[in-house]
Amino acid sequence: MLSSRTSMTSQSVLTTPSSSKLHLNVNLRALKRRFKRVTELGQPKGNIWKEHILFIMLAPLGLWLAALLSLVLVVVSLGQSVEYLLRYVTMVSSRTTLRTYMGCTFTALPSNADRLDFVLHRGPTYIYGHTIGAVKNFCKWATGGFKEQVLLSDAEVLALLMTTPVSRMWKVACNEEGRPVSMVLDMGDVTKGDVKATDISLGKGHYLCVERIDFDIETSDLSVTLVDSDGLARVVHRPTECIAGSTSNDERLWKLAKAHLQGAVMLANASCQQDLVHFSFLNSVAALTPDVVPKCSALHALLTPHLRFTSTNGLCNKLLPWKAKPASCLKANNALIAFPPEFVTDRLEPDNKLQGLLPYLDFLTEVYKAMEVYAQNLWVVIEHDIFTQWVRHMAEEVKSVKGLSKVDPVKLLATLLWTTVVHGADHDVCGRINTKWMMFGSAVPVDWDGEWQDVLKGSLFGTQLHAFRSSTFISCFGGYKNSWFTKGADLLVSPGLYNDWNSVPCEQTRCRLRAHHGTLLASLHGISKKWGWLSDVAGLPASVSF
Repeated sequence: MLSSRTSMTSQSVLTTPSSSKLHLNVNLRALKRRFKRVTELGQPKGNIWKEHILFIMLAPLGLWLAALLSLVLVVVSLGQSVEYLLRYVTMVSSRTTLRTYMGCTFTALPSNADRLDFVLHRGPTYIYGHTIGAVKNFCKWATGGFKEQVLLSDAEVLALLMTTPVSRMWKVACNEEGRPVSMVLDMGDVTKGDVKATDISLGKGHYLCVERIDFDIETSDLSVTLVDSDGLARVVHRPTECIAGSTSNDERLWKLAKAHLQGAVMLANASCQQDLVHFSFLNSVAALTPDVVPKCSALHALLTPHLRFTSTNGLCNKLLPWKAKPASCLKANNALIAFPPEFVTDRLEPDNKLQGLLPYLDFLTEVYKAMEVYAQNLWVVIEHDIFTQWVRHMAEEVKSVKGLSKVDPVKLLATLLWTTVVHGADHDVCGRINTKWMMFGSAVPVDWDGEWQDVLKGSLFGTQLHAFRSSTFISCFGGYKNSWFTKGADLLVSPGLYNDWNSVPCEQTRCRLRAHHGTLLASLHGISKKWGWLSDVAGLPASVSF
């Protein structure tokens, strides 16, 4: 909790009996059931007939917008094509330029070739969400479809915190035997330094009202620290029959805390975790790789599909009316730019007792293990001199990542490939949850005398508008939509992802690369079979392309 804030505790805590405990992932079947329920929840329907009638009336507007946007994409594509040809004929190079903001590196201007590639293959995938999709959400909002949001049960709240990207923010404390005993998720970390909670937002009027979440694994005490607009922090505990002085007011406060928590989780996912895997390191690698890696090399053949479209995500901002922009890029999150991150290395230890505690991290760790085996096999084949030059060039240019040249080359390659999977999985999980019922943050600040309905149910131009905006944003930018004209060759499990390695001149090298890629595909299909209920890697793209 921030030292400048005053803290109050709503009640004292005693040990809870086993009957009231919130069990962690002891029963995977139960967790799957809870996660499935969370992803399938939806707002109580408004007047469905009015919604359909209004959509029929406004459908021509959506079609007109789709046609207009398609025309814009065609014009832009022609313009980019002409510019690309002129630069090719006059031998004038066009390279991606970078800029640094708040400790992270972004694409300032993509190269002409990258922009053309993005407009042709990724641009059309946004047309539906920004036109017909937006109109459908508008009709739903106008007819009361966002009137009520669902309040999760305690078990579903815990499942939400364990099975989404926000689980990367948990800090786990272990006893002398290495067994986890307590967990802390401190959202106050994202408001330290020059960044304030009010900056972490997708729009005005969004509030981050949760500062900290504590969970005692042994006693099953779950508490949420709420912060009001005056900076007053209050710890609200989950009521049970063995909490001293537990009253109906305690139950009211707990439901109020859960209501704010639901929005805070999605806001943290989108604003705090997403920027790290979407921007910064991968943007830098995508921009700098063409400078030093020859096109005929095995390293270039490996990196190209995993870096494709990465430098040009921001291009859609200039074309589309719904702006996708990073809500924050926090220095604290640079801790994830490790090779690999700490939560992975901890779970790779042979005697670790963290398995089963946070399933989303277990899933990401299994993906990393597969990528490290792949990178280990590739390291025998790729050109070491080109790799060394590539890493040295990035170390000189990327100031936000320290000690890059000292990183183990296998772990560096594995982490680079793995990060693109993390990005896709983050989108997949959050997209399935948010479009159903969730909002980014809270539309209202904390009112200690209020009810949970004040947070999740509200006026047409208040909470309902907030839910409409959040749902529309996620439906436009959340889930992955297959690229156009690529025939699925840009998916992580595409057999033709590397174009059969045909750019590599040596046939013997190509054969070895194909064999190693086949081994990776087998591993990924195994992971997909085991973890498909959480996020199916078979449907994820190979690059940060959306």
